[in-house]
Amino acid sequence: MLAREYVVSLVMGEINLTTSVRPNRRQRRTLASVAMAAVLVSTVVAGGPAVAASETRAASGSVVKVVKAGKLLSITNTQRVARGLKPLKDSPALTRAACAWAQKLAAKRTLKHSTNVTSYRLWGENVAYGYSTSASVTNAWMKSPGHRANILEPRYTRMGACWAKSSNGTVHWVQQFGG
Repeated sequence: MLAREYVVSLVMGEINLTTSVRPNRRQRRTLASVAMAAVLVSTVVAGGPAVAASETRAASGSVVKVVKAGKLLSITNTQRVARGLKPLKDSPALTRAACAWAQKLAAKRTLKHSTNVTSYRLWGENVAYGYSTSASVTNAWMKSPGHRANILEPRYTRMGACWAKSSNGTVHWVQQFGG
C-alpha cells in the first residue's frame, strides 16, 4: 500500500491542496469536494478574505507526540537566504499556535487550516501530513506554488512550526508565518 502525503497551504486568500501520489477516482472526487467546500468557507487573514481547506481522515485517535520543529526553521531559512531573502526569526507565539494546531490535527486525523490566533497582521500557514522529516515536507512545499509563496514571502519576518504524531503513526506538520 502506498503512503499518501498531502499538503495544504493558505496564501493570502488562496488555498492549494496537492498530493504526491496520483489519487484514484474516489479520492479525486473527495479532493474536489474539499476544494469546493473551501471556497464556501472564508475567514479574514492578512486583512483580506482567505479560505480554509479540510480533508477528514479516519476516526479520531490519540496523539502520541508533539514536537517543536526547530529544524524546519533552519531549512526554511536556507531556502530564503539562497534566494536573497532575510531569514525568519523564531516566534514563540507562532510556535505555540502551530503546536496546538498540529496536536488537534493529529488527534482528529484531519488536515485543515487554522485561523490566525496571533497578533500578526500578515499571516500564512502551510500544513501537511504523511512526511517523516523536516527536509521531506519542505521539499514537497517548495514544489508547490502556494507553499513556496509562503516560504519565500519577503514580508514575513517570523515563523513557528511544530509536528504531532497520531496514534496510527501519521505525522501532521504545521508551519505558521507572521509579519
